[in-house]
Amino acid sequence: MRKSGHEIMQSVHRTLWIISVAVPLLLLVCFLVRYPGLPEQIGVHFEADGQFDLIDRKFYGFYAWLIILITQGIVVIIEMAVPKVRSGLRLGEKGEELFRDITLLWMDLISLGITAFFCTFGACVTWQRPYPVSVGRSILVVWLFLLLLYPAGAVLAKIIRFFMKLLSKKED
Repeated sequence: MRKSGHEIMQSVHRTLWIISVAVPLLLLVCFLVRYPGLPEQIGVHFEADGQFDLIDRKFYGFYAWLIILITQGIVVIIEMAVPKVRSGLRLGEKGEELFRDITLLWMDLISLGITAFFCTFGACVTWQRPYPVSVGRSILVVWLFLLLLYPAGAVLAKIIRFFMKLLSKKED
């Protein structure tokens, strides 16, 4: 049996969510295993060139994991609200379903970007290695692009709808 677009989007959503939870959990377990062996003072933050710029108590190594936990919590709350949200557009039921699916996908991609950035950060703290600046910048560029993509699409849809109304009025 062939899956509907909505079922495919739900599968993609579940897969992205599992990745954005499983990878940080795996890395957190690595941090917890290494934690007793870490010195009392560790590098916990990086400067622009990727080198540690803040040495503090190893307890502050949990910072990256806390940010990921907060991000995932916010995403879960938003995702619980999305099925109840209506676009306010005249899309029909299929269109509303697509709107909600795209919104969930956008949230997943934003969450995945934040998670990737802080997983890299957390892994560097765990193994006390410099932050790979090129990786961090690439993650941030992709994340910012995704962050702006959805609102840009919404604005573009409004502009197109405005001109479509103008054209339909001219034809009448």
